[in-house]
Amino acid sequence: MGRRPYFSAEVIDGAREVARKTRDADELRRAMSVVLSGVMGLTLPRVGEMIGRSRATVARFDAEFRAWLSGRQDKEKNWGGRRRAYLTFEEEKEFLSGFFEVASGGGILVVSEVRTALEKRLGHKVAETTVYRMLGRHGWQKIVPRRRHPKANKSAQEGFKKNSKEK
Repeated sequence: MGRRPYFSAEVIDGAREVARKTRDADELRRAMSVVLSGVMGLTLPRVGEMIGRSRATVARFDAEFRAWLSGRQDKEKNWGGRRRAYLTFEEEKEFLSGFFEVASGGGILVVSEVRTALEKRLGHKVAETTVYRMLGRHGWQKIVPRRRHPKANKSAQEGFKKNSKEK
């Protein structure tokens, strides 16, 4: 059985008022999540089904609506970003700068060397894909020569070989 949140009469009245006046779909969903939970006693998952959002979103809507009604400022949204990074972007940039200097001077950037240095810095093993993703974040890409020219005409080349004079 899902959780049934408690709402004061003031919050429910505020939600009804917003639902009646709003022309914004998201604002309506926020207000309806409060009304459906508070008045009808529906659980968060059931309200989520009715408004087309997840249970977690309904809980967030409820909290946001209460904060908005009480006049508190919304704190900065903390969604997105890299939460499981070994190093910050700036630390990665500083770590890779030596490797990029060598590569820009005509040297070859060897991923296994970067990986070994990263493992030494972190004190534990890391996957090779971690290094490739880190290099990609900083604009490095593997440059490999093509096997053939993209506009090459195979039949014209074969015709040239057959008709050319050998000496």
